[in-house]
Amino acid sequence: MRLLATCCWVVLPALGEAEGRVEIFDCTITQVCQTDGTCMPADEKIAFTLSPEAVGSDGGGRFTLAYDDASVPAELTTDPPRLTWGTEDGTAHLFTVLGPSDAGPNWLWFDSLWLSSWGELADMVTEIRFLTCKVTN
Repeated sequence: MRLLATCCWVVLPALGEAEGRVEIFDCTITQVCQTDGTCMPADEKIAFTLSPEAVGSDGGGRFTLAYDDASVPAELTTDPPRLTWGTEDGTAHLFTVLGPSDAGPNWLWFDSLWLSSWGELADMVTEIRFLTCKVTN
């Protein structure tokens, strides 16, 4: 996963460019994997709306993220590139780029994770969703 976070900076500018404008991610969840390694195909539509609140010159900062019935504060870091947020039920989430792809998933969404104070992923990931997303504004 460290390699994933390191190599993703090439594609994440879609998030960082959100400075001053709303970005909409129209996504399809194509696969859901559990920590025991079992994966199931999926075909679930979901849209994320990312609205800037306080964005730095590098594109990172505070945003409001809306999806499903949730509207939550989110933090975008650019090094490593990822969007993190929590929900009322205590679940922590991480959204990051898998890589450029016209044929397959290009985003990852981790559920129930724990981030250490050094910003590294720890062991509590309970679900990983593979998504294909188109970004509009």
